[in-house]
Amino acid sequence: MKLVFLGTCSALPTPKRNTSCTALIQDNNEMWLFDCGEGSLRSLLSRTDTNVGNITAIFLTHLHGDHIFGLFSVLRWLTLHGITRTLDLIAPVGIKELIETVQRITDLDIDYPINFIELYGSKETILSPFNKSQFSANAIQKLGMPIIALPLSHRIRSFGYFLDIPYNYEMYSGEKEKSHRLLICGDTGNGYGRPPGTFFNQSEIPPSLSLGDTSSATPSSQQITTSSSSSICSPSSSATPSSSTQPFILRPEPKSLSVTSTDLQESYMGAMPMLGPSVTPPVTPKPLSSDSSSRPVRTTHNFGDAGDWERVERIVQYVDTLVHETTYPADRERDAEFWGHSTTVNTAQRAKRLKAKQLVMMHFSARYFKHSDDGLKLMKKETERECGPSIKVICPFDGTDLYLK
Repeated sequence: MKLVFLGTCSALPTPKRNTSCTALIQDNNEMWLFDCGEGSLRSLLSRTDTNVGNITAIFLTHLHGDHIFGLFSVLRWLTLHGITRTLDLIAPVGIKELIETVQRITDLDIDYPINFIELYGSKETILSPFNKSQFSANAIQKLGMPIIALPLSHRIRSFGYFLDIPYNYEMYSGEKEKSHRLLICGDTGNGYGRPPGTFFNQSEIPPSLSLGDTSSATPSSQQITTSSSSSICSPSSSATPSSSTQPFILRPEPKSLSVTSTDLQESYMGAMPMLGPSVTPPVTPKPLSSDSSSRPVRTTHNFGDAGDWERVERIVQYVDTLVHETTYPADRERDAEFWGHSTTVNTAQRAKRLKAKQLVMMHFSARYFKHSDDGLKLMKKETERECGPSIKVICPFDGTDLYLK
């Protein structure tokens, strides 16, 4: 069994790196995808060991575009090649409505059933084994391995997926030496200090723009085809999210936001600070210092908070491999807090707290390697220095294979 890193870049793809996508190829060649950013299908087709037709499950950590824009190409490919078996699609709430909307507007054909498992952001969700899960998901439950979705702190609902992968399926007994403990994280930070009214507002949602009232909703596990939509199970009432759970919307840009084409060009070349010279938030965050009171205050609603990682530690306890976003170097802590992402130090500290044997850095900002890999080399050194000698740090290229031993 191995991981194949098909996309390792963050929001802006480059000629050598696609946006987020990781494939887990099992011993029987069955394949699960974790995120599916733009370019994922081309990356899959360019390899001889990744048959797109072998995809039986897709896990989306969250619904930002750089993690899902390649999904529709993969769904279309499966139809064009006559795939008829059910596809398990595990993602935050909203994915079903998104795909139905794309189907309706673009005439997207999906000639096989999709088993939607939509996740809400309040508590962990057991996806497998089937006797402990409220969902029915044949592809991910037939092996019997424990799989848990864990909410993380980000601007929108984001999740990590913990898998306790058996080395030998027939002999799997849950013993430590017979499994590989893998945690693949979505985008996550320690909360963020975005000033009020900028870009997103997840606390005030006009009914006409809402994705739906989730105050009484329950996690859904549903099928969709081009001809019908039906429920395949009835989740227990104990899984009902709290009334405070709300979907997100993208609100209009504030009048104070003005970005010119020159600004965008300089930003892509890495010359412009992350907030940009023409972006003037209503409140200017103070520079960070060792005094926590001077740090930007989280003033807009955040799905998850810093306490989410404590829950991850309590449930997972330890891992063999941690795949974690590392968007920024250590000196970009202010940007990481603003956007709800992680620095090299954040990532290394979490790896140490989970007693990871190896850490895979992912989701790099393109500004650090557009012209050379020097920026990524420095980020890797920062991570290694913080991790210490007991953790192997891996900074993969697109196409890198990692065997789970």
